Amino acid sequence: MKTKILIIVIAAVVVAGAAVGIGFAIYNNTPEVVAANAIEGVFRDFAERDEIKPVANMLEKGSLTISASELYAKYDGERDDAFDEEFELNGKVYFSKDAIMLDELKFEYGQDFKLSGSAYISADKIYVQENEIFDATIGLIKGELADDLKDSIFAYDSESDFAIPDEEAYNIILAVLEYYDELDTKELEKDAEKLVKRYSKDIYKIFCENAEFEAENDKVKLNGEKKSVRVITIKFDEGDVAEMVEQICEYICEDEELLEFIEKYTEDLDDAFEEELNDAGYSSIADAYEDFIDILDDGIDSICDEIKESEFKIAIEIVTPKLSSTLLKLSVSVDKEDLFELDFGPKGIKKTNIISLTVAGNKDNKIEYEVRENNMSEYKSELRVGKQEICEIEVDRKKDTFEINVNDYIEISGSMSKKGDTTTIEFEEMVMPYGEGKIYSDLTIVIDEKDKMPDPEKKFDSIADIKVEDIEEWMEKISEIDFGGATEEDTPMNPEW
Repeated sequence: MKTKILIIVIAAVVVAGAAVGIGFAIYNNTPEVVAANAIEGVFRDFAERDEIKPVANMLEKGSLTISASELYAKYDGERDDAFDEEFELNGKVYFSKDAIMLDELKFEYGQDFKLSGSAYISADKIYVQENEIFDATIGLIKGELADDLKDSIFAYDSESDFAIPDEEAYNIILAVLEYYDELDTKELEKDAEKLVKRYSKDIYKIFCENAEFEAENDKVKLNGEKKSVRVITIKFDEGDVAEMVEQICEYICEDEELLEFIEKYTEDLDDAFEEELNDAGYSSIADAYEDFIDILDDGIDSICDEIKESEFKIAIEIVTPKLSSTLLKLSVSVDKEDLFELDFGPKGIKKTNIISLTVAGNKDNKIEYEVRENNMSEYKSELRVGKQEICEIEVDRKKDTFEINVNDYIEISGSMSKKGDTTTIEFEEMVMPYGEGKIYSDLTIVIDEKDKMPDPEKKFDSIADIKVEDIEEWMEKISEIDFGGATEEDTPMNPEW
């Protein structure tokens, strides 16, 4: 019970704090506001780290290209036929705020298995193009989903072997598609975002009113280095949590805007679920929600009584510099026993060289990620658990090479270079559990932080254009594929594998 309550409370603080922190001015120096800003800033600052920023930028408006054409092994200096399959993979993924596009995909394995094509996913359009097996581009467009289903071989009354067999299920699917066809997704996104921001702010306010906040200047060890900092301590017990739960429940039960939101975005679905709603004694989805609220309101007292009986004291400690809200350290204890401690050092997560995590106060198993060198010439980092090194990464920026060593068990080497917004990584050799052998891979990854997505296809077939003969032909092609691959008989006897 204690663990569940703790998880719920910490999650609420993190989510609410992250959202509400955005709305406060940084000069507001109260402990409540500084704590919220500190939590919100962790996510933003993490994305700004040198190792993460290229990927974060790529996911926002860039692309990822993957190319691989060989995977083979040498054992005792000779190529091993068991690891010498014909293999090729090429493809590029574009990212934007509203869509993802897979372009120029090509995948071949063995003699017979081949795929090539592209794909696109957004709120308004989805399509898949495949040239080898299906030889078609098939997709869905918002606004045409319901009509396409009605006109397809999957319709309940189509009398095809692929028709949805259950009329009730078909009608529900159809109604949901009709609802989505008419739905203004941008308006829904705007309304939902507004609702979430308000809830985050108000729930955090409830938390602040019931928890005890203390702030003091002190000297604290940050990754072993003593610094003068501000320490914010947040304390609450089972009685405080019970009060929070009761107030949040009351807030939800009395929220007319939430009810209006549910009514607005579910009323067009009422007909689709009419039979199920009537069987349960409801006239609409909103009516069912109101009944749920009544049940919640009636039962909240017993829930709060159960919380009060659990008896616990929780303390959250947030460490920041005296004049900013950068999170330097976060620790949580229950009944004065350490649950975890996350230490970003005196610079915070954006610029720190060491990130450490201690669980349950066990310093012998402290997890540490340390950047030992990061300059124009080289980058070196390692991941440790206690005193044992788990993974080491070395990048020689002058030679454009890198090496990764995983617990002396796996070694990977290759080249890595960065030009402008483009980072190119080529994997050349992998030493893995293969006896005295080595596995080689011709694998290249290109991260482009600014790469505009091409325009998606404007014309393609829908599910209404798929014929029974098409599906039968596809199934026959798939059944004839020989996936190949090494068998147990092909594999050399190697006890160290």
